[in-house]
Amino acid sequence: MPKRTDLKKIMVIGSGPIVIGQAAEFDYAGTQACLALKEEGYEVILLNSNPATIMTDTSIADKVYMEPLTLEYAARICRFERPDAIVPGIGGQTGLNIAMQLAEKGVLEECEIELLGTDAKSIECAEDRELFKELCQKIGEPVVPSEITYSIDEGLSAAEEIGYPVILRPAFTLGGTGGGFANNPTEMKSMMKNALALSPVHQVLVEKSIKGYKEIEYEVMRDSNDTALTVCNMENLDPVGIHTGDSIVVAPSQTLTNKEYHMLRDSALKIIRALDVKGGCNVQFALDPQSFSYYVIEVNPRVSRSSALASKASGYPIARVSAKIAVGMTLDEIQLANTPACFEPTLDYIVTKMPRFPFDKFTEASNTLSTQMKATGEVMSVGRTMEESLLKAIRSLETGKNHIHMEKFDRDHMTAEQLLDYIKEGTDDRLYAISQLMWMGVDHSRICNITQIDMFFLDKIKNIVDFEKEKFGHVSYFIYKTFLHAERILAFNSPTMNFAVYSCMIVISYFGAKMILASGNSPIGFNTGSLTSLITYTYQILNSLMFVSMCFVMVIIARNSAERISEVIDEKPDITSPINAVKEVKDGSVVYDDVCFRYSASGEKNVLDHINLNIPSGSTVGIIGATGSSK
Repeated sequence: MPKRTDLKKIMVIGSGPIVIGQAAEFDYAGTQACLALKEEGYEVILLNSNPATIMTDTSIADKVYMEPLTLEYAARICRFERPDAIVPGIGGQTGLNIAMQLAEKGVLEECEIELLGTDAKSIECAEDRELFKELCQKIGEPVVPSEITYSIDEGLSAAEEIGYPVILRPAFTLGGTGGGFANNPTEMKSMMKNALALSPVHQVLVEKSIKGYKEIEYEVMRDSNDTALTVCNMENLDPVGIHTGDSIVVAPSQTLTNKEYHMLRDSALKIIRALDVKGGCNVQFALDPQSFSYYVIEVNPRVSRSSALASKASGYPIARVSAKIAVGMTLDEIQLANTPACFEPTLDYIVTKMPRFPFDKFTEASNTLSTQMKATGEVMSVGRTMEESLLKAIRSLETGKNHIHMEKFDRDHMTAEQLLDYIKEGTDDRLYAISQLMWMGVDHSRICNITQIDMFFLDKIKNIVDFEKEKFGHVSYFIYKTFLHAERILAFNSPTMNFAVYSCMIVISYFGAKMILASGNSPIGFNTGSLTSLITYTYQILNSLMFVSMCFVMVIIARNSAERISEVIDEKPDITSPINAVKEVKDGSVVYDDVCFRYSASGEKNVLDHINLNIPSGSTVGIIGATGSSK
């Protein structure tokens, strides 16, 4: 179906101020949507109260209104601009709520404005807890035993009937605001009062607690032709009970069996079709790790935080595609680079999302995590393995940490029993406490029983810890092993190898991270069978072939250098050892400068004129050398 030509002017509602649960992700989505609509020739009117965003730049939309995101101001703009339609699902929960209020108050009907994409009935069905529960039961999808309540007394009665502990989920709120776990009537009364006050419709779902289940998300996409696909699925490292925004999330899922993956995928597609969603949609599941039973937790019929993560992880621009679907285009008509949007992405790398918490600034605040989001930021890392991706995320948090270690959990401060007690509750630093327990030798199956974190993730953390324990004291384990391997294969004598190993290790230790031996860039993209779409940003990887080749060069240089030094030490005891520098990379070869000694004027020839190596495009070549002195 071609795009609609009866529409000329379209209004987009932004997400407003940056708050917990709704931050730069929606600026990313809103900018994509505005540009996509302008690309198709529509005039775009933007309403957003936050000037510190990219989407409010005058080059993004044709007209920008920086007014408060309230029903009053939105109605005034609608009456003045008279847009033909509104795209409601781009501005997160804020934009969705304002669009629904405009529909309920009759402003859309008065101004003859159409809601594009998912209609008001479908949005209400997905957002209203009671209607959504009824829909799931109708299509045969399992939901957690629950009751809809509108008062404190109703909530207390529902909790007694369901059985404590229970979880509270206020309707039409963002980031789990007002929700949480209640373990007894006293907690229930206090939490119900707060939840009812924060819900715009004063409705709270009282639900049976399913703590310990795996939490899985699917980002799904559907057009008006009923073509539906899953863009990406994600898995929380923490089990159900911690808000997904506060949990470490990996994409694609790592612990699902083929049967579990397709079971949940089929369920997500069934739900998006039943809701008649047109565009992007986020579906969350709770999966029993001991069986194939699962529950549908909730559905977001809009662009969400997870949509931004899925977009960047897969290279599939969810907001852009959703905007084009909203104006009548179908997935097969939308092109992503050289690939139609109707293909499902398949990732060949691992993405890790790690939250950033503000507890270093709010020292008196509780760092215990629950269903109400507390993180104020997050980082995303990409790697070929889970270990690589996780460590990249830790380094990206800008907390001064380079690996899974936190001083306050050291043996001098906490015992193993104290740490085991600490990890019972989800906290912002539980990962570091788990790592310390593994350093202490605590069996990770015991940790699994306490935290309910899947053994797969604990095994990966243990791999990192074991590697650190085994190689503790080595400046560079990879170079160390390469030298030893070369000694066996090439029959280097021990004195020469000892000099080469330790002199090179001293140099690398001194320069540290400033010396990048070999790295490369790999593009973010998705494979779709016979087609491959490459997106215009990349992630950095260590090129193992380049790394080994460079280390081999170091072996040869160090060997020759060591032999020449041994020849001249008796003659000139004040001579320093050689320094070898990469001169240039030309025609696939690495060319080295003269091996420089203080006695270079004596007519010595170069140890190595050049060594042929295949250097991948974009790789970094650094200075390599060995220093030392003789007395």
